[in-house]
Amino acid sequence: FASIHRFESLASTNQSALEQSDSVGDLFTALRQTSGRGRRGRSWSSERRCFAGTWTLALGTPNMSPGLMQILAGHAVIATHRILNVNEASMALKWPNDVIQATGEGVGKVAGVLVEGTSKGEQSKIVVGIGVNFASAQSAKPSFPIAHLFDAIPELEVGQYERVLHAIIASYFEHHPKVKGTSQEDHLAVLLDELIRSQEILGSPFYRNEKWFIEDLDAQGNLVLRNDRHETVAVPDGEDLKWPLFS
Repeated sequence: FASIHRFESLASTNQSALEQSDSVGDLFTALRQTSGRGRRGRSWSSERRCFAGTWTLALGTPNMSPGLMQILAGHAVIATHRILNVNEASMALKWPNDVIQATGEGVGKVAGVLVEGTSKGEQSKIVVGIGVNFASAQSAKPSFPIAHLFDAIPELEVGQYERVLHAIIASYFEHHPKVKGTSQEDHLAVLLDELIRSQEILGSPFYRNEKWFIEDLDAQGNLVLRNDRHETVAVPDGEDLKWPLFS
């Protein structure tokens, strides 16, 4: 049975879940991460006024690609913020793993998602970590524009946030023999609508120095783009894209 493991401080919630989790749905949270990480090994520091949590999504062969898991977890953050009454027009889902927030203080990354896995023999495990900035006590200027959820929802309690997000993650990823789950096709349709809507904030992406438009999202979580010549390309790595809002 899935369980929740809460800590004052952890090096990394992802690492703890990879090493200690033994059930799908297990959640590891920490009020502070000392060695949190993002994509490509980038550091992700966590202050007390944040949410840092990791869920175990699969033990053994997954029924969804890691890339699709990652963007779907980002959508779970968007859905959580909608329930908490964040203005939809201020939120954007930035493929492949960021949630962007626009406030009177500016525009920046309010949440990030990282899917990781381990494999040993025939045993494998996939986890997804979500980090959400509530407020920052850091004085150093970050390398990437950061937004804070408190700017949209002042003094939100981390426990309340965790409860809502945990329920949404469960509804997206849990499979129960007595409950009909959402199909992958349904998830893809919802994600595509969200990504297209988010272009209103982010602008249309540039790929290989050319402007493209979001056309589709495939089952591997790759973003399919279309240019003015009606050519299409599937992009597997977000590092290859530039968004006007952050150029």
